[in-house]
Parts: sequence; structure tokens; C-alpha cells
Amino acid sequence: MIINKCKRQIALMLVFVIMLTLVFPIGTFAEDDSNDSEEKYIRAIPKLFNPSAGEEITIEWIFQIDHDTIIKIYRNNIDDNDENLVYESNCYSHGDYTPNYWTWDGRGNDGEIVPPGRYIIIFIPNDEFRDFPLKTAFGVGTTAAVDMEIDPNMGGNNEFRVHGSIEENTSKIELFFDNTSKGLIEI
Repeated sequence: MIINKCKRQIALMLVFVIMLTLVFPIGTFAEDDSNDSEEKYIRAIPKLFNPSAGEEITIEWIFQIDHDTIIKIYRNNIDDNDENLVYESNCYSHGDYTPNYWTWDGRGNDGEIVPPGRYIIIFIPNDEFRDFPLKTAFGVGTTAAVDMEIDPNMGGNNEFRVHGSIEENTSKIELFFDNTSKGLIEI
């Protein structure tokens, strides 16, 4: 009985360590806050939002070189004839692995709020690099987010972006990992 309990605790600790290394990769707490990873990426912040409640989504991306960029948002999947296209725009993307940000209010080309569902956003360089776009998926819901989401620390400092609903005058939150409290954190 005691041996099984010890095995279970060791297994839980092992899962915790594995999950912790996935959430906080080596070098996360380095002092240098520059982006020296030299990898392009794209992410939606938050992954689920409700434009009917006035929420917006921010897309963060990095390219190696400067590009004029075409932004396309599709409902469910990308198609060649743009039948699922709900929004299209243009922007300028800075290179040198500098983070770029673009915010969307959830309105389609027709000016109406898009219906709930799964969406894919794609950033296409409008030059000879058009065959190397960036894309990510996100969701549109009908209720405001009730959980908070913590973005990975990409800057190398001890600051994290937190998104989601929170009650007014809240100064601390309790952080849970694998349903285990890790303590209170000031926000």
C-alpha cells in the first residue's frame, strides 16, 4: 500500500516536472529580453474570444525580413476559391524577428460580427516569399471567457501576459497546475 502510494507520488512529480519544462523552457528566465531565437512564429491572444461582448483578438507574429502582408481569415478551413473567407486586409510586417501585432474586432468584410466557430488566420507575404505564410487557428464564442489564459514568456524576463475575465479590485490570483495549487500571485 505504501509502495503504491510512493509510486503514485513519484509519477505525479515526474508529470509535474515534464509539464513545467514544457511551459517554462530552458532559458525562460534569462536576463536578455531580446528575441534571439531567430524563428518566425504566429499566435492568437487569446485563443477564444467573443466579439459580441466587445472583445478583440490580437495576433502576434515574427518574420525574418520586412514584408507587405496580406491578412486572410477563414471560417473552418482555407479553400482555394475563398468561399470560407470572412475577412481580408493588408498590413506591413517588420522583419529582423521583431514582434508585430494586429488586432481584430471580429467583424467580417461585410461589417457584421462573424458567427461562433473555428477560424484560421493566415499572414501571407506579398512578395517572392508568398509560399511561406504564417497561420494559426482561434475560436469565436458567444460568452465571455471565464478562465484566464497565461501566454508563454517569449521575452526572457519574469513577466507573463494574462488574458481573460477577472473581478474588479482583484490583486491576487491563485495559480493551479494539474489541479494543484501553486500559490497566490500578485497581478
